[in-house]
Amino acid sequence: MRLKSSSAHIIRDRAVLVLLLACPLPLFAQGDASGRQRLTCVIEADTLKELMTTSGPAGLMVDRNGTLTPLDSVAPPARYARTMRWFQDDKPIELRRGRYVRQGPERIMEKEELRVLELYGGMPLFRLPSDTSATPDFLFAPIAPGCQFQPYRYEGPRQIRE
Repeated sequence: MRLKSSSAHIIRDRAVLVLLLACPLPLFAQGDASGRQRLTCVIEADTLKELMTTSGPAGLMVDRNGTLTPLDSVAPPARYARTMRWFQDDKPIELRRGRYVRQGPERIMEKEELRVLELYGGMPLFRLPSDTSATPDFLFAPIAPGCQFQPYRYEGPRQIRE
């Protein structure tokens, strides 16, 4: 299709630029065959760690002793909330310290912004370093590699199930 004026190109380019600026995810995520490298934040041994990843047609890859290995083998999806039933069903997080409910949209955060609080179903939950109380106001559940988190707000005491 041939465009009749250069203003159509400008409008289209601005729309793409606005879309890219609004996108919270990396621009070369899964399936980009560009071969670009970047640091990717992952859960490893119940802490956040940054690994150098390479983007390829099969997704993000990690160099392990000279061999490119899929990121999923290093940072298994099972360690992230997005694969867990309670997250998919929008259920609250029930801990001994209290009940936490989903609060707002997912966020990308720097690994330095968070500290491990405790494990929940084998997945670490995080808190802000400034919130050192026994019952933090907010928890952050990791939902995917790349330091993507879902915030949860303290709602009150744990609900006792009969």
